[in-house]
Parts: sequence; C-alpha cells; structure tokens
Amino acid sequence: MSTARPVLQIEDLRVVFSQRGIGKRPDVVAVDGVSLCIEAGEIVGLVGESGSGKTTLALATALLGRVTDGRISLEGEDIIGISRKRMRRLRSRIQVVFQDPHGSLDPRQTVRKGLSELRSLHPGRSTWITDAELLAKVGMTEDLLDHLPHELSGGQAQRVSIARALLLRPSLLVADEPTSALDVSVQAQILNLMLQLRESEKVSVLLISHDLSVVRNLCDRVYVMKDGRVVEEGETEELLASPTHPYTRQLIAAIPGKDWDRSSIESPNGWREGPDSP
Repeated sequence: MSTARPVLQIEDLRVVFSQRGIGKRPDVVAVDGVSLCIEAGEIVGLVGESGSGKTTLALATALLGRVTDGRISLEGEDIIGISRKRMRRLRSRIQVVFQDPHGSLDPRQTVRKGLSELRSLHPGRSTWITDAELLAKVGMTEDLLDHLPHELSGGQAQRVSIARALLLRPSLLVADEPTSALDVSVQAQILNLMLQLRESEKVSVLLISHDLSVVRNLCDRVYVMKDGRVVEEGETEELLASPTHPYTRQLIAAIPGKDWDRSSIESPNGWREGPDSP
C-alpha cells in the first residue's frame, strides 16, 4: 500500500439526528464512530443493508450532509468546520454519482447546457477538456450533447452524470448505488467504465452499495456497516473468502451466483446482454 497521504481519511465520525418535538423519541445515531481510509487510486466499497448508515456517511463525506463529531480530511486537508468559501473550493474535488441518473439531472437542460453551467461555476477546473472529448471518455458520442435527460436511456444518463463529475477533475468520486437503478446488462457497462476511469483519470472511488456482488467485482477493499458502525473491513477477496462477523456472512450468503469474478466485467462479453441504447 502507498505511503503517500490518503485521499480520504475519516476518523471516529458521528452523525446524530435530533427528534426533539416528536414526542419522547430518542435521537437517531445514523453514523456511530466510523473510521475509514481510501488511498490514491483505490476503489473502496462501503456495504450494508438499507438503514445501515452508509448513505449518511457518503453525504457527510461529500460535504452534502451533517456531521456531529469526528474528522474528515481530503488529501490531508480537514473539511469539517471550514468556511463556506473553502467548502465551495473543496466540493469540486469530491464529486458524487447518485443512484437515480435521471433524478440527478435537470430535466430542462440539454447535456451541453448542463456542462456549460458547470464550467461557468468552476472555470479554473473545467477548461482541460472539450465537451466532445469528455463524452468520449465515458463511451458516448458528441451528438448526445443536445439531448435532454428524458431522451437518454438509464445507462446513458448515468454516463452523463459520471462525465459531469469528471469535468471538475475530482480526487474522490463518491458513487452511491450507481448501478442499482439500471438493467443488469447496463450495470456491467457502468462498472467496467468505473474501472477504466480509475486507471485513466487516477480517481479514487468510494462505492456505496448493498450488493456485495458488485463490490466483489469492483473494489480493492471493503467496509461493512451495520446500525451505523463498521463491523468488519479488509481486502475484498480475503474478506469475502473468510468473513469473521455474522452480519458479513449473512450478506455473502445473499449474493446471487457466487461464481462471479472480476473477469465478468473486464471481458468484452462479460454481462453484456444488449446495447446501451434508449
């Protein structure tokens, strides 16, 4: 493992939601003392069932959610309790790809207009590439620049979301269930794209998922969350082969088709059941 400073370092993070005014309900501890590290160039998985706290952690990491206590640093720079000006600058270095690709795009904006708006907001980070070159990086053609989101398939819309994130040259990409809303054949294409971008763009990825089969094919390391806490962590293959926590074993038992391996993504024929077209 690299001795360089981590891209992301989370230490003892807590996120608590108050329920004052809602009867005598206790506060909700969504994230309870989580520590996590991502090295340069790593794809790290964060897995757990719905309600485990993984999305709350992801939003806090991306400066889009609350933090009650703890420390988050990006490439050695603390990002908790910073000024609004510094937060705006740091947000460009942490980009998010959400679960619903169409829901994350403005329905009134063409792909071109959406990219233009981003360029106007972040002129210092977005002049390195043209729109056509950017779409080519995510496997799309220039003619789609003038399409509205409803004219794109789910896979195409997710590729646009990834392109928008890459435009700002982030150090960290937070992918929150990026394939769960897509057809199985398209899921493989998006996962393959993320592997390619890790190599070509040197971007680190925090992949949020409830699906260990996705994590198995994509991630170098994995953290398992339950009830707001990390209950197990380790190298992906080692953890899946020899889990120590009962909850991890339960998740592994639910993986469909346990004979999957990374070649199912990297092979040109892996998981491809049809073209990614509208």
